[in-house]
Amino acid sequence: MKYNNQKKTVDGITFDSILEARRYIILKARLEAGTISDLRLQPHYTIMEGYKDLSGTYIRPVQYIADFSYIINEDGRRIVEDAKGVRTEAYAIKRKLVRDRFGVDVVEITAKNVAQ
Repeated sequence: MKYNNQKKTVDGITFDSILEARRYIILKARLEAGTISDLRLQPHYTIMEGYKDLSGTYIRPVQYIADFSYIINEDGRRIVEDAKGVRTEAYAIKRKLVRDRFGVDVVEITAKNVAQ
């Protein structure tokens, strides 16, 4: 359990935090209402491919895994979200790299904006 998060299961899906589970419930309702579509959980973005170094050791790829992505039906925009209780340095760096490499602005979901 990282950062004192409590895992929460909804619809048979175990989320890493109560905040993430709450956001899923909201997005699921929006999906059912038809305001969003193509809801994806844990979308992966490969920032750097894996490779073998000069000694032959495999270096794993660097990936950013968001919590959700979906399309807003009104205008067709894809939104990528990450539910954050604690903003780590690694997260901040990966968020910038995803913006640079993929042109994706990650929306941070916190307890204050979870229902928006």
